[in-house]
Amino acid sequence: MSDDPLGELLDQLLDAHDGLKEDPSGRGRRDVPPPGIAPERSARVARGRWRLAFLVGVAVIASISAAAAIVVQTQRSAPLSGRLPPELLGTRYALEVGPDLMAGQVAWCTTLRALGSGDQPSLGPGSCGTPQGAVIARGGLAAVSASTGGLTGLLLYAIVDRRVAALRAPDGRRIIPIHSQRLPDAWTAAVTIQAHPRPQAGSGIVALTPLSGSGTRLRSAAPEPVEATRLRVRGVSPLRPPSQGCAIDVRAAPGIRLGRAWALRGVAPATLATAEPAFLSCYSVTFTLHGRPGVAALLLDGRSPGRLPADLPNTHPLPGRRGVVAGPGAENLGFGFTPGGQLIAERVGSTGWLVMQISATTAISQTVLHHLQART
Repeated sequence: MSDDPLGELLDQLLDAHDGLKEDPSGRGRRDVPPPGIAPERSARVARGRWRLAFLVGVAVIASISAAAAIVVQTQRSAPLSGRLPPELLGTRYALEVGPDLMAGQVAWCTTLRALGSGDQPSLGPGSCGTPQGAVIARGGLAAVSASTGGLTGLLLYAIVDRRVAALRAPDGRRIIPIHSQRLPDAWTAAVTIQAHPRPQAGSGIVALTPLSGSGTRLRSAAPEPVEATRLRVRGVSPLRPPSQGCAIDVRAAPGIRLGRAWALRGVAPATLATAEPAFLSCYSVTFTLHGRPGVAALLLDGRSPGRLPADLPNTHPLPGRRGVVAGPGAENLGFGFTPGGQLIAERVGSTGWLVMQISATTAISQTVLHHLQART
């Protein structure tokens, strides 16, 4: 047996190749070696060149095949609000994010609303939590066939931080997250909508999986929002809030009926070990306005409660009201769900936001806000 079976095989292939180069007379033709080179050496040189070309060709073909094998479909995220396909039984969807307003909390609440859908099965109901990993929140909506039990429609979302370059959907495609004014500056979001989705075999996870820039799964990402950072609070009378520390005075007004109120025990700590951006609710009070539920809270900076807090995401300035902003509020506020809530807020000095949310028009919300006075 030859010491170089691969070389012997290549020699045989080259001999066969040379045999195909026939002259018109039918006799085999050999290339004439250049002057000064022996015929045997010339053949070895030629074969060496062919061998190198052959091996390079094999490498190129292997590289192309490997690249083709790992090609995956990549697409940009759908917007954070838009139309739902008929398979999901709704007309529109909206992903809303807002700070947790419950006193003592340093958390964010996320709500995925399916408008005009009736009772919609959900893979991730509205939730509140303190971001601890690359994933701030994720979930979705699913429609299941009553006859086959298979998925007929799927909407998945994920809100992530800068560590996440893409998210893998159950069918293998990669979704590129987008920036939005609805989110804090450091966050992005990914939304994908699929009709009759076909998850990859063995996937087993109906959720968006975070990936790094190199395409590897981010194991540091929490699968779900972790329990919110909590500080100790105490129940207080909404009619007689504490004279020291955070408090909200609610002036009497027609139709306003106060519920319950909570305040931090003691003063807010100078620093908190939590990720930015974050807000600390140091006082909250519930109320109703002509039967409509509402809540008001005093928010401080979530890391250093004594400094100027960041702007509230997903809000816009109100014309004619300096320092007052408004926007849609997340349905889940830490107290429960308040569908269709309108959030309105104004800065309190240099250390806080007075935030109020109620299911009412902007004009009515401004009227209620006028009857609230915050103290830090």
